[in-house]
Amino acid sequence: MKLEGHILLCPNPHRDLGLSCTREARELLLNEGCEVKISPLLSEGMEEGFPDDLPLCPMEEGLRRARLVITFGGDGTILQAAQLLHGRGVPLLGVNLGHKGFLTELERDELWRLREAARGEYSLQRRMMLDAELLRQGRVIASGSALNDVAVNGIVNMVRLAAYGDGERIMEFSADGLIVATPTGATAYSLAAGGPLMEPDAESILLTPICAHTLSARCFVLSPGRLVTIRPLEMDGRRAVFSVDGSGPVELQEGDEIRVRRSNFVTWMALLKGKSFYETAFDKLSDRS
Repeated sequence: MKLEGHILLCPNPHRDLGLSCTREARELLLNEGCEVKISPLLSEGMEEGFPDDLPLCPMEEGLRRARLVITFGGDGTILQAAQLLHGRGVPLLGVNLGHKGFLTELERDELWRLREAARGEYSLQRRMMLDAELLRQGRVIASGSALNDVAVNGIVNMVRLAAYGDGERIMEFSADGLIVATPTGATAYSLAAGGPLMEPDAESILLTPICAHTLSARCFVLSPGRLVTIRPLEMDGRRAVFSVDGSGPVELQEGDEIRVRRSNFVTWMALLKGKSFYETAFDKLSDRS
């Protein structure tokens, strides 16, 4: 039985040079009887130079009626696609052309497994997301949704921060910054800052200080229903930025307030291999990888 909708291929042209991997995947999926569309994840200045023989379409057109989105790149490509899929309920599958590729499901030499994806032979894993907003004088000036994390980072100097859960102070400290992560983001920036690993389908909010200048600042794992509030304190000429999944940094001012809460939307990841989180963590994060 033919499945309704098409498969959308979203290559990162910086990783899939000449879209060679995308081309191979397209031919494989067409041979399986799938309708296939291609919408590259573009960065500024990359509108030119794509192969003339590949039919490309605008992203909004590609997302319309898509039943599966396949990315070609690394974890950053997955995060970019997750932003575009926010609220659509379309599953996401990544082919790793980057480094660790913790969020990706397949490696370059495993494209043949896309035949299973074409037939809908995959399981779905629900990934919690976070909604964040930056308030200045009571007005929202920036917002976004994160699959990985929301971060406050000092520029050059440390910054003093206070973090609250449902209005109750959790910690106050000087540090290079603070990460508010999902369980998915526990394997990313939070891990590099000393945070714990968490199973990706867990539902918790993780607070991880970055290089805190005090022994009392520790990681906190909060219940998913908490409203996390972060306030920069005593800026005195110090500079810091707010970012969501590493994109669109906004410089903070004295009196700003960042609010982070569990999103009503989730990211659905398509899984083909049946590998456990522990296997993946060992393969991707061990010294031998």
